Amino acid sequence: MGVVSNVWKWDHAKEVALDPKTYCWFALIFSVSIPSGGITTFGPLIISSFGFDSFHTILLNIPFGAVQIISILGGAWFATWTKRKNLTLALLCVPTIAGVIMLLIIKHTKANRGPLLVGYYLVCIPPPPLPVIHRHLTQGSLV
Repeated sequence: MGVVSNVWKWDHAKEVALDPKTYCWFALIFSVSIPSGGITTFGPLIISSFGFDSFHTILLNIPFGAVQIISILGGAWFATWTKRKNLTLALLCVPTIAGVIMLLIIKHTKANRGPLLVGYYLVCIPPPPLPVIHRHLTQGSLV
């Protein structure tokens, strides 16, 4: 660490390949990134399925970024304040799970647009764990 080397070292590659923690981190980041990418990509389709026209769909997708910024900053602050990254990761997953349940259970009708939008905005919270995970990978323990 801290020394630049352009030489490939097979013993380092073997160590990473045999380390179970590497696979746990891969699974954690994969499970956060794949759904996040899908929600980001198909978000306008989800909003339009609530019965909004294309103009309102674009407007209602604006808070998506604001929710993510607030979640990232809030999650980072909470992890720093409590010094408990594992608790922060767990708490950041709760609103996402609630949002998914809302989107699955609530009927997609014009009368339910408000609760469906709340569920959609809750689903966009998964990216905030990534800075907490990155901080752990660069500085040590998750606890």
